[in-house]
Amino acid sequence: MKNRIDELIKLGIKDPAAFEKESDALADRAKKDKKLKAELKKEFQESLDRKGKQIKELSIKMQLQSISDMINMSYIAKTYFGKTRQWLTHRINGNIVNGKPAKFTERQIKTLNAALKDISKRIGSVAIS
Repeated sequence: MKNRIDELIKLGIKDPAAFEKESDALADRAKKDKKLKAELKKEFQESLDRKGKQIKELSIKMQLQSISDMINMSYIAKTYFGKTRQWLTHRINGNIVNGKPAKFTERQIKTLNAALKDISKRIGSVAIS
């Protein structure tokens, strides 16, 4: 089933006037139909959850962007995940792999954070005398 909220958002990007007309009509129908109102509430929450996940994934990429030239992503992938640089890059960029966007699991995010802290500690302990 299509998410009507997502469809409205797409419409709003293309044609703000059409969005306003359609959203007003949908709101009027929802006021009279409790089932429709409940469905729209559920679809709105689903849309919000999806957008939140997308923001989180973009946030990971942006946070790593500032240090990606300084650290070796191949080293992180191999040492901390036992994977290839491509595997790590796919998750950072959200590339489509096997028909789905690649993303980190919560456990992998914890591993990545631990890796960054470990590397930071190692670099901080080095002093040339």
